[in-house]
Amino acid sequence: MNRVLLVDGTNIVMRYAHAMASQSVAEPDNPAFSADTQRVASACVKAVRECAKAALCGYAVVSFDSRDSWRKKLYPAYKAKRDVSTHRWSDALRSACDENKIFTVSCDGFEADDIIATLDRRIGERNMRRAVLSGDSDLLVLASHDCDVYQFGRKGEERFQRRSVEWICEKYGIASPAQLRAYKAIVGESGEGVPGLEGYGPVKARALIERWGSVDKLIESQALTQANRERLALMLELVTLRTDVPIEAISPSACRIPESST
Repeated sequence: MNRVLLVDGTNIVMRYAHAMASQSVAEPDNPAFSADTQRVASACVKAVRECAKAALCGYAVVSFDSRDSWRKKLYPAYKAKRDVSTHRWSDALRSACDENKIFTVSCDGFEADDIIATLDRRIGERNMRRAVLSGDSDLLVLASHDCDVYQFGRKGEERFQRRSVEWICEKYGIASPAQLRAYKAIVGESGEGVPGLEGYGPVKARALIERWGSVDKLIESQALTQANRERLALMLELVTLRTDVPIEAISPSACRIPESST
C-alpha cells in the first residue's frame, strides 16, 4: 500500500456534477447549487478512497486546475466551452478533501494534468509505483509498468477500470502510449478546444505516426505544408503534459490516506 494515487480533482468533480447535480451545475447563482455541492463533493471523496483501495494505494494527492492556464494564454480558444461553475465545484471538492484530510494541490498557471505528470516524474525518480485516476484521456500517456492509469469504467466494466498499455495502443492504433500526444495533436480534441489539423482524422494520423515515428520528425519533414507544420507544433504544445510544475515537495506523511470515519 505504499503506492501513490494521483487524482485529477477538476475532472472527477465535474464528472460527478454533471451526473448527480440538477441544472444548477452550470448556474452557480441557482439556489440549488449549494445543496448539490456537498452531495457531489462527498461522492468524489468516496470515489478517491475506493479507487485508492482498488489500486492498492495508501497515499493520495488530489490536483486541481488553476483559474489561469498557460495553455489559455498560448491559445485563447483552449477550453473555451468550459462551464463557468468549474472552479466553484473544484472549491467544493477541495473543502471536502480538507475536511477528510486528503491532500490537495494546485499551482497558478497550471492544470491538474501538468501537476500529475510532474508528480509522476518525481515519484518515479524515487522508484515508487503510482496510479492515476481521471476521466481525461490525456493522462493515458503516463501508463507504464510503474504507473497504472484508471478511468471510470464503462458499462460491463469494473467501476474503476485500469487502462493497460496494450488497451491504449489498441484503442488508438499506436505503438506506445508515448505516441498519444502526437495522435491527439493531429486529430485534435473538440471538447478541449484543440482543433488539430484540418482534414486529418484517426486514419491519417496513424499513418503519419507510423511512417515518421515521432512528431518532431514529422514537423521537420515535407509531408505537411508549412502552415500545417506550424499548426501541428502549436497543437503538440497544447496536448503535451508539463513535468516541471514548481510545486513544493510533498512528504509521504502529508498525503497518507486516513481511515474513513464512516
